[in-house]
Amino acid sequence: AAELRSMGVAVPEVVAIERSVVGANWQAVGGWTDGQHRLGTSPEKDVGFPYRSSLVPRRNAELDERMTRHSWQSYLIASAQFAEWIDRGRPAPTHS
Repeated sequence: AAELRSMGVAVPEVVAIERSVVGANWQAVGGWTDGQHRLGTSPEKDVGFPYRSSLVPRRNAELDERMTRHSWQSYLIASAQFAEWIDRGRPAPTHS
């Protein structure tokens, strides 16, 4: 919603509510996992996947580009971990 809003598209406000902490269901504190298991879904299938937007006529490519800013690869690049992740065979991250 934030990227659409930044493009001038009218979108509803999105509020995520967690019982204890942000991302609790992905951490041991949430009681659903010990946080050490590997993700079953490839991290490349992140929030923007499959990057074929169809919500904003004539601006879908722009939306896809904006969504890549929130991608797993973008996170790894920003945290200087991308090359190591590739060299190690793209291991699935843990929940924690």
